[in-house]
Amino acid sequence: MLVGANGAGLTNAVFLPEGAALVQVVGLGIDWISNTYFGIPSPGMGLNYIDYKIEPKESSLISLYGKNHPVIVDPESITLKGYEVDRAVYLIKQNFNIDVVRFRKTLVKAHGLLGRSAPLG
Repeated sequence: MLVGANGAGLTNAVFLPEGAALVQVVGLGIDWISNTYFGIPSPGMGLNYIDYKIEPKESSLISLYGKNHPVIVDPESITLKGYEVDRAVYLIKQNFNIDVVRFRKTLVKAHGLLGRSAPLG
């Protein structure tokens, strides 16, 4: 199993054996790029793919912009401003503070895809 945030580190998936799991942490505003670069190719590589989409409260952007800013509530409006703006906001400024209780469910699901059972308690 390989777990990581969207980015170059996930290219290590090329070394995973067939049947392995790739778990991608997807930040706000990067659904398209995450799916295009990792979600779509994974099945063709024989990998089980799962994404964990963070919620606004798990993104550093909420403290920078506030919960009602278009960066948080309407990422598409930021994307329409062009790649440089989109990249600066969602790929450069954004950090994650993962809700480990919620994330655990994703990891248990990924573990199950490997043909093993994981305790839920």
